[in-house]
Amino acid sequence: MYAILIHTGGAFGGHYFAYIRSSIDQKWYNFNDSNVSPIDDADIQKTFGGDGLPNTAYMLLYRKLGAGVDALVVPPEKFVHQFKAEAEKVVAEMIQAHQKALQLKLKIYFNGVMEVVDTKKD
Repeated sequence: MYAILIHTGGAFGGHYFAYIRSSIDQKWYNFNDSNVSPIDDADIQKTFGGDGLPNTAYMLLYRKLGAGVDALVVPPEKFVHQFKAEAEKVVAEMIQAHQKALQLKLKIYFNGVMEVVDTKKD
């Protein structure tokens, strides 16, 4: 394990920060917004649950030893296609929502007369 992503606060608000272990000196550091400070191993233990504890680990990051940098950066091939399909779906939904927002039907009343203006372009 080389990093712990942490949430402090409640379900409707809070703050996120990370504890990351240096690959150079093997010490843990608290990355909290623009501040980085060393932390004790005891602080790491406090993030793993328990009632009344303010900080909760919500994601643990692991590194496969001896795998090289490529193993950390490139997701498995089976996920690449899934990520691409999901991204394409999100883009298509955004385009559809944008097009729908551009299609307005306005009813304008002036001096007791109603006129319908359709902004849809065919």
